Amino acid sequence: MLSEHSPLSLDGLKVLLVDDDPFTRTSLTALLHSIGCQEVEQCHSVSMAMSVHKTFQANIAVVDLDLGEGPNGIDLSLALRQVSPQIGIVMLSSYESPQYLGSSQPDLPAGTVYLVKRDVSSGDILASACLSSIGVVNENSDLHSGLILARPQHKFSAIQVDILRLIASGLSNSEIA
Repeated sequence: MLSEHSPLSLDGLKVLLVDDDPFTRTSLTALLHSIGCQEVEQCHSVSMAMSVHKTFQANIAVVDLDLGEGPNGIDLSLALRQVSPQIGIVMLSSYESPQYLGSSQPDLPAGTVYLVKRDVSSGDILASACLSSIGVVNENSDLHSGLILARPQHKFSAIQVDILRLIASGLSNSEIA
């Protein structure tokens, strides 16, 4: 949670929260409220998020990278930036790198803050990510010190990533071949 003297607050900002998992949406909404954000709209899909954003006009979108079948968080982020070029994007994922979603993914939109879910150990980290996504940087934050923005870049080829995904899904060597 925010410390008593923390300057990190999302007061007055509107956040569009997109995650296909109801528990994650509920937990993140509570965390966003605890860091001063009173206007949070929850969505579970790309189509719902685009529809809600038309009237809600969020300042920041906190988006899960992997939204299940269909369009993913990168697709949504690119679409949001087309209709709202100034929207801040925080890409939230259990993957260390967006590369692990698959080999044919487009790049994240410029200025996107990539945040691994297990790194969100406090409201300050989420607040820092949100504020950084709209160009507000707190020099004392974990983001500024590189904890979140300087994620290690893995040098796997597209085929290696695809093979790793097939292995993780439980396929045998012969099935992969």
